[in-house]
Amino acid sequence: MVGSAPMLCRDDYAHLKPGIDFVLAFLKEARQSKRRGVNILLHGSPGTGKTECARLLAGELLMPLYEAPFMDREGNALDAHRRLQGVMATQVLLEGQSALLLFDEIDAAFNDGSVFSGKLSTAESSKAWVDDLLEQNPVPMIWTANSVRRMDPAFIRRFDLVLELEAPPLCQRERLLEKLCGDALESGQIRRFAQVEAATPAVITRAVSAVERMACPDSARAELLEAVLDGTLLAQGHASVRRVCQGMPADDYDVSLCNADTDLSALAAGIAKTGRGRIYMVGPPGTGKTAFGHWLARTLDRPLVLKRISDIQSPYIGEMEQNLARAFAQAERERALLQIDEVDTWLQDRRNAGRQWEISQTNEFLTQLEAFDGVFIASTNLLEGLDQAVLRRFDYKIKAGYMRPEQARRMLERLLADWRFPAPSGDAASRVEGMKYLTPGDFALLRRRHAVTPFADTRAVLDALHREIALKEIEPRPMGFV
Repeated sequence: MVGSAPMLCRDDYAHLKPGIDFVLAFLKEARQSKRRGVNILLHGSPGTGKTECARLLAGELLMPLYEAPFMDREGNALDAHRRLQGVMATQVLLEGQSALLLFDEIDAAFNDGSVFSGKLSTAESSKAWVDDLLEQNPVPMIWTANSVRRMDPAFIRRFDLVLELEAPPLCQRERLLEKLCGDALESGQIRRFAQVEAATPAVITRAVSAVERMACPDSARAELLEAVLDGTLLAQGHASVRRVCQGMPADDYDVSLCNADTDLSALAAGIAKTGRGRIYMVGPPGTGKTAFGHWLARTLDRPLVLKRISDIQSPYIGEMEQNLARAFAQAERERALLQIDEVDTWLQDRRNAGRQWEISQTNEFLTQLEAFDGVFIASTNLLEGLDQAVLRRFDYKIKAGYMRPEQARRMLERLLADWRFPAPSGDAASRVEGMKYLTPGDFALLRRRHAVTPFADTRAVLDALHREIALKEIEPRPMGFV
C-alpha cells in the first residue's frame, strides 16, 4: 500500500482540467455502482505531481491506495511483463474491496517499443490481455506516464479519463513556495524562484526539504536553495535559476527612461481595459525591450511567459512548431503575457525561404497568433527581412531607440546618487548632454562593474560610458517602420 500522505493539496491542482472535484465525483460514482473497467491515466513531465495526485484522490475518498508491485519477494526488480502480471494478480486479491490501485511509471510497459525497428511494446505484445485488463478490472486504477506519444491509441481510448499534468502556473508555484518556506524567504525571492517553470512541485518540495535538513541560517537560505535547485535543473537539461530570471527588471524600473515612439504608460492602460494586444518592439540591444515585458506584466498584475529562441528551436523537423503551440497554450492557461525574444532569427520573409520547414514555422506562428486572445510581445534587434504578413498581424509596432540626452542625464544622476558621487556640472554636464547612443543596458553594465571594481569618481564613470559608446557599431541609417 502507498502509505505516505500527499504533500500537495487541492489548490496545487487548480490548473487540472477537468478539476479535482469532477475526478472525485467520477470515482465516487464508480465506487457506488461497483462499475468495472474504471481507469484514469495521468501523464506529464516528471515531477508535475502525478503520483501525488493519486495519493490526494485516495485521501479525499478515504480509500486505501495500493501500488502495483515492482519488486519480487527477493527484492529484485520486475520487468515490464511481470509488472503487468502483478497488476492482474493484485486485481484478483483486491476484488470486492473499496480501494484504488496505482500503476506508476507505465512507460516501461507501454512506451518500450520502436517504430523504426518494428519492435512492439510489452503491452502491445500482449494486446488482448491488456485490453481485457482495461475493460474488466474490478478495482479502479490510476495509471501514470511521463509521455503518451508512443502509446498505442487503442490503449488510450480505453481509459475513462486522460488527464495531462503540466507544470503549474506561476501563481501556484508562488503559493507552493510561500507555503513551504514563506517564513525564511522574502516575497521578492519567492517571486524569483517561482519564475522557473521547470521547478515542478516535486523539484521544489525536495529542494526545500534538503535545505531544511542543512540547518543553514535564514540569511543564507535563498542562496542555498538556489544552489540546490540549480543542481537538479541543470542535470535535467534546464536553465539555471539565474539564467531564467535574467532580464527581470528591478522594482524601480522606470518606463519613462525607455525612448519609445509610443506612450507605453497609455498603452498599458489600454491593454488593462481590453486584456488583448499584439506588440512588436524593435530596437538596439539594451534599450529595454525584454524589461518592458516584465514591467507590463507587473503593471497588469499578470504573469509573464518569456521565451527565447533557444527555448523554441529544435533540430527536429516539426518540433519547433510544437514548442510554439505549447508556449501559446501555456500563456492561455496561466492568463499570462507571452513574450518571445529574437524573433528576427526565424520570422524571415517566406519568399526568401530556402527550406520548406522555414515556411511551416512562420505559418504555425501566424496560426497561433491569430487564435491567441491575450497579450503577445515580440522583440528583436533587427527589422530587415521580416515577413510582411507577420508585421501586419501586430496592433502596435514600437521602436525603442537610444536614450534622449535628458533621459541619459536622469539615469546617470540616479546612478551617481546611489554611489554618493556628485552630479556632473560645468564641462562635465555638457559632456553628458552630448553623449549619444546610450541605453539603459549601458547603465546596468556600469552597476555590475562597480560592484566588482568600484569607480573612483564621477569622471571615471563618464569615461566608462564613453568607452561603451565607442565600442558600438551604429547603424548608418535610422531604424523605423514604413
